[in-house]
Amino acid sequence: MFEDHFTLMGKAAHVHRITDTAEVRGLNKTGFTKEQPSDFIVTENGVMYYAEVKSSSNPTSFPLSQIERGQRSAMIKQTAAGGLYFLFIHCLTKNIWFKVPAGVVLNAPKASLPWSSLNEYQWSIACKT
Repeated sequence: MFEDHFTLMGKAAHVHRITDTAEVRGLNKTGFTKEQPSDFIVTENGVMYYAEVKSSSNPTSFPLSQIERGQRSAMIKQTAAGGLYFLFIHCLTKNIWFKVPAGVVLNAPKASLPWSSLNEYQWSIACKT
């Protein structure tokens, strides 16, 4: 669904899916795999950014514990370098998507982001029908 949104944009967007650790290792297999900074690298209308896609069925907020240590580290490094990093969060209970800048996550005063605090970041996802 996430990738479909950008596919519909044609040449105005490019999405590169970064190989997931679970894909490399396989389920229940051990071994060293380098942490990945995000799920995707996206170029949208000439602007490139990291994109991490998350979902939550929590009715009141998005728990920041869903963000892995390596992803948080990448957010810090990317934004310090002047780059962009967004979390695309799907609130499953309301079927609403949010495109949240990394700075909002990094500066969160609590261990979760209340859905009500994310209203300005609502994102309309276009899907193939």
